Amino acid sequence: MCGIVAVVGQRAEDKVLSAMLDAVEARGPDGRESVSGDWFSVGFCRLAIYALEAGRQPVRSPDGAVTLAFNGEIYNFEALAERLGIRAASEAELLLQGYLAHGSSFVSQLDGDFAVVIVDEKRRVCELWRDRFGVKPLYYTMLPGRRLLISSEIRGLLAHPDFVLGWDELALAERYVLTFWSTERTTFKGVRQILPGHRTVIGPFDGSGAEGGALHVEEIPYTPERQISVVGECEVVKACTDTLQASIAKRVQHTQVSPVVVALSGGIDSSLLAALARRASSELTAITICGGPDELDARHSTLLASKLGIEHHLYTVSTERLLEVIPAVVLAQPANGAFLAWFLAEAMQRLTPSAKVLLCGEGADEMFHGYRVHSDPAGFKAQTLDALSAVSDLEGGSALLRRVRGWEQMEPAAYYEDVTALFLSAQLVNRHLVPFDHGTMARRVECRVPFLGLEMLDLHDRTPRRALGPNKPLLRRALNQLPELDASTRDALLTRQRTAGYTATEAARAGLRRLLMERGLTRSRLMASKIMRFSRNPEELFWLGAAHVVYFERRGKIDGMDFETLLEEAFNASPEW
Repeated sequence: MCGIVAVVGQRAEDKVLSAMLDAVEARGPDGRESVSGDWFSVGFCRLAIYALEAGRQPVRSPDGAVTLAFNGEIYNFEALAERLGIRAASEAELLLQGYLAHGSSFVSQLDGDFAVVIVDEKRRVCELWRDRFGVKPLYYTMLPGRRLLISSEIRGLLAHPDFVLGWDELALAERYVLTFWSTERTTFKGVRQILPGHRTVIGPFDGSGAEGGALHVEEIPYTPERQISVVGECEVVKACTDTLQASIAKRVQHTQVSPVVVALSGGIDSSLLAALARRASSELTAITICGGPDELDARHSTLLASKLGIEHHLYTVSTERLLEVIPAVVLAQPANGAFLAWFLAEAMQRLTPSAKVLLCGEGADEMFHGYRVHSDPAGFKAQTLDALSAVSDLEGGSALLRRVRGWEQMEPAAYYEDVTALFLSAQLVNRHLVPFDHGTMARRVECRVPFLGLEMLDLHDRTPRRALGPNKPLLRRALNQLPELDASTRDALLTRQRTAGYTATEAARAGLRRLLMERGLTRSRLMASKIMRFSRNPEELFWLGAAHVVYFERRGKIDGMDFETLLEEAFNASPEW
């Protein structure tokens, strides 16, 4: 929905705050404002989706003592305002009034996807809130002189002249072992994320620039407004369908901009998502990323959209198109190739230019056990422990790697519960939610994830484990019982060949790997750099080298950079710590 930047502990110069906002401006092309006090500055750029006229930010208390900026959506906005007797024209105003009346405990009443920044001049502190799953990102770092930098994206921090960037060796080691890293970490030294589902208080700031203050982190006791009652397997399919439909309806209806777009691959998750979204809105469009109309995803998604009566578009991507956008995608999300999200948002801009909201199926595999780790937990453990041996000298510095080492002594059931919980937290945030947020918001589109609602988590926790997986049997049963689809359509969707992701983007990724080898990656300086130690394959090594060029050497400046330039500079990169 928006982009936030802030400097706390010192008032930012106008040109500095403006540069930070410039770096995240794609997140909010519909408005830009800032507020400063003697020891802070908060900037905001807006993507107008809800409360189109009244949603200006930052908002301030009548006495000017509290300043608040908010990115995201509060799905129980109207119900919460009515229950608490608060008159608010926008979600930001509701958050401010709730904080003024109830203090920090107000955050536990929110049902939504959000990142909130509050500067309280009376307490001389900064409060940072993040939603339960971490759908909305929020980064921070401390500069010398007790100055706090905050941004919705790391490149917002990069725009501050005093910010010095470095690789986080421990995060890279975690990434090598697991393909993801600790929930609060980034791959950059000193840059941290607010923990999902947590409230972080930093301060007090005394205004002198002296070192001091404290960082206090506490978990937010979120409670779903509607408790799920699941007794046994006979009730669980209806409970799943009803809960998911309610979660989708919240996200479809919480917008004043149409149409809402569904990312449709023709797989189990997106097909169920599209069918239930169709019940919630007639102003719905589906987009499928594909390599051509005869591709598996294209055929199945076209069939489903036709049966549901949904407007449907195919958007073709290729390795050649991937190469054209790589510099921009690296800038949007340096640690992972977020080009699926990028292409979905690009397709929306070209095919449905008025749309700003994208529904995607992220979280379904974590909630309903659809990964290889769920079907072959022993194999995943062996592979992970083998990778850990390559970075064992860094193991002691990482709580996450020590946790992985503990799997050696765990009984199979305990290990399965632990790895499942880890996939529902750190893996979900850093491999999926952050790339999808950054990849879509770079093209002025907000991604919403109905599988990740508070009621959906409650359903997950109350469902018998044998009904969850592996291979998402609960979602398959829910899809098989949809009355909107005839038996032949359901059978086609349920029996289709399984793929790792969108077939077109996987093909483009494979094409990139081949190209890197053909262009001489094995002879590049990158192969001799320290960063080589943390790469699993040529594509990952290239992404890290490309991120080093874009972030370290060019400080986020990619104007005019094409793939050939990025490739040459990445191949010649020799990252030092």
